[in-house]
Amino acid sequence: CEAVVKDGVVTVTGKAGAFLGHGMGKLTGPATLKFRARSATGGAGKVEWLPGGAGDTANAQSAAFILPSGDWRELSVSVPTTGPLGVMRLYLPAHTGPVALDWVELKPANGKPQRWDFDKP
Repeated sequence: CEAVVKDGVVTVTGKAGAFLGHGMGKLTGPATLKFRARSATGGAGKVEWLPGGAGDTANAQSAAFILPSGDWRELSVSVPTTGPLGVMRLYLPAHTGPVALDWVELKPANGKPQRWDFDKP
């Protein structure tokens, strides 16, 4: 996967299975992951969480989404777990064409929301 930041947007291109990931520390679910993205081709993606960390792929859970083709869209994906979020991964349909990502926000039911903007180099 390749991710290039320019003018406050990260553009992701890559092969199937490429993802953006982040360790969530002690945050637990349920939660909602929201993001703003655009893609000329659109496609299927998923949000995945690994409760035991990056090495715990056997216990991975996920929630699917569809990114429509076209202009900017805000998507919201429910993360229905009640346990630790561990490591979260956002799989974008970048294997079908570049996907531009403006921001990502995680809102846990309990805990402080986290937001990632791509306006800083």
